[in-house]
Amino acid sequence: ERGGLVTIHAATSREAAEAAARVRAEADARVRELTTTHREEREALLGERAQMSKLAQALEAARVQIDEGERRLAAEQAALAGVESAAAEAEGAARLRIGELEEALVEERRARAAAMDDLSAARDRGARDGEEAAAEKDRV
Repeated sequence: ERGGLVTIHAATSREAAEAAARVRAEADARVRELTTTHREEREALLGERAQMSKLAQALEAARVQIDEGERRLAAEQAALAGVESAAAEAEGAARLRIGELEEALVEERRARAAAMDDLSAARDRGARDGEEAAAEKDRV
């Protein structure tokens, strides 16, 4: 009876050891699987973090370019406003000068007309004086 119990105990111990070895092997495989998964996820997260860092740098560079563009635009708008102001001032001065020239032209035309009238009157007087002198000569 004792030999049978020892055999049963040995068989049970062997089965238990085999079961424990299977459980250990499965646990080791699961640990390796989880470790591999963890490592892959960690590497993926590190890659994503690096990608996010690159995107943040690119975003900051874009912000700097936008700020610089806005500063240049403001400077160009200020320069354009200065040019427009100078152009408006020059246009005003040109209009004033045109007005002065037109006024001078009108005065010159009036003076020319007056001179022509004076010349015409002088011709008329000269002709009358000539006729009177000729008539006087004929009388004498």
